[in-house]
Amino acid sequence: MGFFALLLLIVVVAISVDRLRQSQDVRKEASVVCPQAPICTDGTQGTYDDQCQLVCPPAPSGPTVTMSIASSGPFYLYNFYDDTVEPTFLGTVDYEITLRVPRSIQTIDLTFRVPASAQLDDSVFIANEGISVTKTKDEVVETDREITLSFSEIALILSGTDTPISLGKFRARPTELGAFSVALPADKNPFITIVEGSELQTAQILPSLEVTPTSLEPGQSYTYRVVFSAKNINPNKNVYLGKITFMLKRGSETTILQSTGAGLLSPNQVTLVIGNFDNPLQVGDEIIVSFQPSSTEINELPETGILTITQEMLDNIDSQQKFDLDLQTFTPLIKQTHSLDDAKEFGIEYGLEIKNSTNTSQNPITAQNVVFEVTSSQEGVTAYNTRPGSNCTNNGVTFPVVLHCTYANVGGVLPLRIKMLGASPGAITFTNKLTVLGNPERESNPNNNTLSLYTTITTPTTPEYDIADIAGGNPSGPDGFVDLADYTLLKKHLGKTGSTPGFVSADFTSTTYGVPDGSVDLSDYSLLVAHLGR
Repeated sequence: MGFFALLLLIVVVAISVDRLRQSQDVRKEASVVCPQAPICTDGTQGTYDDQCQLVCPPAPSGPTVTMSIASSGPFYLYNFYDDTVEPTFLGTVDYEITLRVPRSIQTIDLTFRVPASAQLDDSVFIANEGISVTKTKDEVVETDREITLSFSEIALILSGTDTPISLGKFRARPTELGAFSVALPADKNPFITIVEGSELQTAQILPSLEVTPTSLEPGQSYTYRVVFSAKNINPNKNVYLGKITFMLKRGSETTILQSTGAGLLSPNQVTLVIGNFDNPLQVGDEIIVSFQPSSTEINELPETGILTITQEMLDNIDSQQKFDLDLQTFTPLIKQTHSLDDAKEFGIEYGLEIKNSTNTSQNPITAQNVVFEVTSSQEGVTAYNTRPGSNCTNNGVTFPVVLHCTYANVGGVLPLRIKMLGASPGAITFTNKLTVLGNPERESNPNNNTLSLYTTITTPTTPEYDIADIAGGNPSGPDGFVDLADYTLLKKHLGKTGSTPGFVSADFTSTTYGVPDGSVDLSDYSLLVAHLGR
């Protein structure tokens, strides 16, 4: 009795405990509701455990993307392009994008990241047939440019559950030399696995030109002639040089010297790029040549050639070309004329000659960029170089400003006529000086390049004129110049005779210098021609 009673008690207790646990489980399940649609992060269907934790099936991995550079390069900067080919497809870097998915998928978004400093001129995606692609974002985020593309209709071309397909090519056209990179950042593509090796794809953007300084030479009508060699090293495409600009860089200052235009260079073609300028050069200066397409294209290219000026270069130029210039006077050395407005002030005139002794029939050298300067010991005098065609920046200014004239070429002799107005009584000195623009050392004999003329002005004197000065604006006939007006007047009367010597002003000489003979003949003509320009 005791044994069976104890066994029965144990059974009853066990049944009661089990019913109590079942009752508690029912109450617990009634109080917890798990979310519907248990979707895994890769888009697959999952389940919940008894704690409502999402359980995903051990399915194959989610979508994976591979990126690789489609062509082996080298990649050349695009905008030296062949204008016979569609520009969109020139100078670009292509990246092949391959997608692998374990199951059917309708759409996928990919974000590409490129450095903002790459300065893309264009970026497109060339999708393969059957795939639609739309650019949904293109913005600069901090130092990067992010481009998001949305692909659709992918499921229509999938042939299996794990078949890799090529989406197409991401095409970029950078406008800067150097390393250009494209990445598929994992943080911007959270539902896609980026295949190792596709995180960063770098291409080296190369110049289309090889620019080499060739020489610095004495110029022809300029002081310097600089030569650069430009070669199109792109083996496949023409190079458009565009506008060629020569610049002088001295310290932090940059000056444009010359600009010119040029056309196309075919693959591997070499051309010489030549600049002529008269800016004085110093040791350490840099002559820079750069190339820029038309304004409808991108900015100036960094494909430049730089020539750094050394003392050896300047010495070499000096050794190639030397001038021997002399500054001389011709009669009358100096003359004073009345001032019609103020008897206390009057004018002074004198004649000079710049002689290039280097120029001979055996050695015909023309001196280039000869500079003539005049200073006065008396302030308030206004200086004029009255030679027609004189290139004088300060012509007609009052001292102490220096009269500064530049002559592009001096052959044998260059006669000058200097007029000073507003001189006052007293001692006065005019200093006349020659230099060579840019390189004074080209003058081989500077000792005779400075000429000083002295005079003491007391009272106005009678105007003195050259004997052949027979016409002009002066009331008495002469005007201080032996020029075309004198020649024209003599030609008008040439061959005429008169009843008295000097019957016309064109009759001013004979076989005896300065004695009219009553005939306008060869003696008058010869003397006037000899004095022409004085």
